[in-house]
Amino acid sequence: MRRKRHLIAAIIFLGIALLLATQIQCETKAKIKIDWKFKTLQYSFITLDCLDLYTTYKKINTGRFRESNPIARWYLEKPIITTCVSIGANLGIYYGMKHVYKKNKTLAYIALGIFVFTKSYAVIHNIGIK
Repeated sequence: MRRKRHLIAAIIFLGIALLLATQIQCETKAKIKIDWKFKTLQYSFITLDCLDLYTTYKKINTGRFRESNPIARWYLEKPIITTCVSIGANLGIYYGMKHVYKKNKTLAYIALGIFVFTKSYAVIHNIGIK
């Protein structure tokens, strides 16, 4: 039970930290016009990633389910590694999409839309497992 609380706290901290970092960055560059549709997609992806991690752990901790991805199965057994991988992946995608957005807005929208769609599917799948 204690590990579960630490994991949930880490997931919430990850989401809040990324949102605050982005907000501070936006406020410091006030002269730049902000594309809120793109920011919403970025926030949606981060939130869905946190929800995916939470629902996966919730199902695995019941003891009746296991992760089907063999690579993820290994690191899901270690909450610290899982949190680090999640933070790294989120930061990589966040800044990667930001870089792509500067070069090609359409490609950035499409790629981030696909990321959001696949994470949505994963969360819905996790919730739907009985």
